[in-house]
Amino acid sequence: MNPKDKFELVFGNLLERLIAERMDQNEEIFIRYVNDAFFQRIVGSWMATEAYRRLRDRQDRIEETRERSLPSSVRLGGGQAERPIR
Repeated sequence: MNPKDKFELVFGNLLERLIAERMDQNEEIFIRYVNDAFFQRIVGSWMATEAYRRLRDRQDRIEETRERSLPSSVRLGGGQAERPIR
């Protein structure tokens, strides 16, 4: 199982709880989600994919920012040979 598959499993459980908690705000969506397995799979899969992509994009931006803030001598692929630690 890859990280995205694991994420979808956890996200699916979270989504079900969230939909149930907010059922009074949109009863029609709640009823359809609970009673329509196809709708549940499509909505759950799309939302999990979007959430995963956005979290990965955010993580990539954080790592890029961190990489730019490091001195060039310690950056990965900084073009300098590794120096032995003494």
